[in-house]
Amino acid sequence: TEFGFHIIKRLSKETLPDFETAKNDLKKKVERDSRSSIAKEIMVSKIKAEYGFSENKAAKDNLYKLIGDKILEPKFEIVQKIALDVPLFTLAGINYTQQDFVTYVQDKQKKKRTEAAQKVFNDYYDLFVEEKALAYEETQLERKYPDFKSLMKEYRDGILLFELTDKKVWSKAVTDTVGLKAFHETIKTKYMWGERAEITTYTVKPEVLKAVKKLIAKGKLTPGEIAAKYNAKDSKAVQFETGKFEKGQNEKLDKMAWAANGISEDYINTDKTVSFIKINKVIPATPKELGDAKGFIISDYQEYLEKSWIAELKNKYPVNIVPGVLNTLVKK
Repeated sequence: TEFGFHIIKRLSKETLPDFETAKNDLKKKVERDSRSSIAKEIMVSKIKAEYGFSENKAAKDNLYKLIGDKILEPKFEIVQKIALDVPLFTLAGINYTQQDFVTYVQDKQKKKRTEAAQKVFNDYYDLFVEEKALAYEETQLERKYPDFKSLMKEYRDGILLFELTDKKVWSKAVTDTVGLKAFHETIKTKYMWGERAEITTYTVKPEVLKAVKKLIAKGKLTPGEIAAKYNAKDSKAVQFETGKFEKGQNEKLDKMAWAANGISEDYINTDKTVSFIKINKVIPATPKELGDAKGFIISDYQEYLEKSWIAELKNKYPVNIVPGVLNTLVKK
């Protein structure tokens, strides 16, 4: 060029994204585009023509004189001697009064405006007419478009069914604690614990290992009392943890013969402490308590409630099937 030579290197190449990727961005651009406003204006004009829109220009002019520059203020107020019940316009036989418009502007006006009062008034008026026209058209969609009416009915019925099922089944299974407990009693044997061992796992320092085991063998002190005896001087001399385990849940316990008061071999830990297990008792297979399997029991209770509800509905609203007619729907 006239400035000299320019060296250009392409660092990357971006291709156009596919439609699904660009869909949201394109939609936003269309909504902001002036052509979208033109399309909306055309639609509003058609709605006005279809539903007999008529304007009371005198009422509109009188209202502006009454409001004036106050319209520029947020949440403005006007003091009038007469009720603002004169219709500004009529659409589909519905009157929209001066007070309707004032309430609309008061709700919309959030901050002080700097434009000319007449322009602000006219802008709000046009928006008010537009919103009322579109809102009325929405109420007529089901009448004008049968497919849309069917879709809306399906949507409403689906929402009603969802809310009713939630009330009768899903939420009830969670909130009806009395019913859940009673139901649990009827299926107690469905969720069982296998044979379990209640154990205490001790972790002790080597210098007190023998003394701790002697106290355990005597069986006069609880794990907490044994720990308190030695931890008075060294807070980490004796540590313990009690729990219940089925076979397969604790590798070290699985190596032991399951019998009350059995003690495992010693295990040396990386910090030089020694761990061992004492079996306090062996618990035979028993039903799980509600809290032990609550999620599963709630699920079963929901299924029970749904079946009971459907049976109640069938009893209240008998269904009669005509086999001959039903069979005509089956393609042979």
